[in-house]
Amino acid sequence: MYSSILLSVALDREDSGHAILARDTALALAKGTGAAVQVLTVENCDAPVIDHLKPEAEEQFETAVSEQRHEEIEKKLREFAAPLLSEGLDVKFLLRHGKPKETIINTIDEVGADVLVIGSHSKHNLLNVALGSTAHHLSTHASCPVILVSPETPKANILSLSRVGMMRETPL
Repeated sequence: MYSSILLSVALDREDSGHAILARDTALALAKGTGAAVQVLTVENCDAPVIDHLKPEAEEQFETAVSEQRHEEIEKKLREFAAPLLSEGLDVKFLLRHGKPKETIINTIDEVGADVLVIGSHSKHNLLNVALGSTAHHLSTHASCPVILVSPETPKANILSLSRVGMMRETPL
């Protein structure tokens, strides 16, 4: 059924229940299908700007901050994915920089993902109340099926969306 699962998580968010449920969903899919799991997080921040540095020193500072941040995120990613590794799954870690919507779409194609698993949790405006703006964008632009999970869905159901926008609730 699936040979490559892309699990995209925002590790910098306080509402980690979404990420954990997405991870557990990817784990169940991978165990059932033998698929490899690629765990993606997208970093969307720049180093702080310090106006009084010379250009060379500013570049060195930005590099140092970026490297330190990269190491911190990579450590969080490995800790987050520990349950996947403990099950003996084939797991790869992907840390990307950029705008999450675009970066996730590009990564789906880059790694040849058969399915994307992502948490749905934002409530920015009325159009995105149910899905969140990133999840909504991915559900309509991804080149593969998208499984959106949310611990706030009644009875812990999983919302499953396909490229054509059909939605069905699947009880856990």
